[in-house]
Amino acid sequence: MCGLLGVLSKENNLEKYQNILNVLKHRGPDDEGVFVDKNIFLGQRRLAIIDLSPQGKQPMVLKCEKAHSKLIVNFNGEIYNYKELKRELENSGHDFSSNSDTEVILHSYEEWGIESFKKFRGMFAIALYDEDNKELILVRDRFGIKPLYYYFDEDNFIFASEIKAFWSFEFIKKEIREGAIEEFLFFGYILQPNTFYKNIFVLEAGHYLKIRLGNEGFEIEKNKFADIKDYYFLPKEKIFLEEAIKKAKEALLDSVNYHLVADVEVGLFLSGGIDSTVLLYLMRELKQEKIKTVSAVFPGTIYDESEKINELVQKFNTDHLELKITGKDFLENLESIFYYMDQPTVDGINTYFVSLTAKKAGLKVVLSGLGGDELFYGYPSFFNLTKINKIKTILKYFGIGYFLKLFAGEFDIKLNKLADIINSKNLEEAYLIYRSVFNKKLIFSLNNDFSINHLPKLNQFIEYQNKFVSDYNFISFLEMFYYLKNQLLRDSDVFSMAHSIELRVPFVDNVLFEKIVPIPDEYKIKNNISKFLLKEIIKDRVSDKILNQKKQGFVVPIELWLKNEAKEILQKEILSSNIFNKK
Repeated sequence: MCGLLGVLSKENNLEKYQNILNVLKHRGPDDEGVFVDKNIFLGQRRLAIIDLSPQGKQPMVLKCEKAHSKLIVNFNGEIYNYKELKRELENSGHDFSSNSDTEVILHSYEEWGIESFKKFRGMFAIALYDEDNKELILVRDRFGIKPLYYYFDEDNFIFASEIKAFWSFEFIKKEIREGAIEEFLFFGYILQPNTFYKNIFVLEAGHYLKIRLGNEGFEIEKNKFADIKDYYFLPKEKIFLEEAIKKAKEALLDSVNYHLVADVEVGLFLSGGIDSTVLLYLMRELKQEKIKTVSAVFPGTIYDESEKINELVQKFNTDHLELKITGKDFLENLESIFYYMDQPTVDGINTYFVSLTAKKAGLKVVLSGLGGDELFYGYPSFFNLTKINKIKTILKYFGIGYFLKLFAGEFDIKLNKLADIINSKNLEEAYLIYRSVFNKKLIFSLNNDFSINHLPKLNQFIEYQNKFVSDYNFISFLEMFYYLKNQLLRDSDVFSMAHSIELRVPFVDNVLFEKIVPIPDEYKIKNNISKFLLKEIIKDRVSDKILNQKKQGFVVPIELWLKNEAKEILQKEILSSNIFNKK
């Protein structure tokens, strides 16, 4: 796990950019590496996880008698199946000088080219420089777990692991992108491939870029090597419940086993919810003798999960560290939170604090339950949207949406949302309205200069909807494509790396998806019980209190803090804002 920085430029005095790596030191406090040659600069801050020796240092140059070209790699992430790939490559005549997954990337690209990206099981943002062809290749994993941002003008192409690195280049202006504020107020996050800022982009999940410096400037080619939609087009299997439970458990054991690959200790974020409980159970099933768990709890609030967490700690006998977070802690860390946030989001502060706990526990790697709700149908959206979708035509016919609008007025967000969902054109539009923070009417009342033209289209996948075998299947895809990718994974990356913590997500795994998506819907939601399949796996190992808990999510008491400890700051910022209507 690392922080990457790279520059392909018309100029050749690129050593001066090495100091900018300090901006990314929190992503990799263990080491620093640089490769500079004429028009290319590659820099990395290293968090050593696999092959802790100097042989694992990056940027790494391909050294092999079989090599036909000079390749240099800069890599952030983990390739969990690197040992199998290494054996396959050795059988084909490749020589290795390290035990790192980084070197496997070099040999894989030398052997298979672009096809190698499809073979990688893991989370990755990779920069490969082909010195012979003067070509830079950037690639990002299927789900977008690891970030990769880029900027280009007539003279420079720059990429980095975090947006803040770009502000160290004097020729890059920090300007808010037109429409970014409206987009944020609607979604609560920024939709990729855009960012909050003008001319700063993020490489989409499952894509790669090829960049060449030609006589006329940069030649940039973008292609896709993987698409998560393909998993959702797989036909549903005809299997009995017992077989489905067995298949799910085996697939999850396999994923967790791969996500435990490391040369350092791997811990677990323990929230008390179903997803982290399942991961804890599976770690024990895999004979992990010593398991270190960490939690951030909020005493004196309705979000305090201490009781459930302590029950699990006792049940599974873990080495546990718990950090109690108050409104005072929130205020003291607020400046740091905004610094690492990079661009506006309404989420992620929970990850900031639990990652701080992990650091205090001496961990460098933790497993997280992110993705469990999306894959196993845990969100209320699966119930609510499918129910409304079944009767939406009737509600529309009787004008229920129109009357709700009248009754709601301008500021009743929930009723306005419900009315907009009823009036929506399709399930994707209904989903995005359901997930939105503010409705359109309220957004435009916040600032008369906001434009409806700046809001994204709400029917991006209308041509594919008939290919999804069910509403549940389509909602699962939408939760993955929008919410998980743009908010949960992005926020988890910046806030875990703020404390030099590598966050791994066993529920977000391509091999797991191939096995779990085809399992029939009725085993994921059964008798109005969400995540039924996951609960069946652990039902004999945990109490009914854990098993039957109401869906809450790992949330922090932001509303409470804003009304109390942070009230003065909030009022000051709002009243001094030149963006929002003060009323």
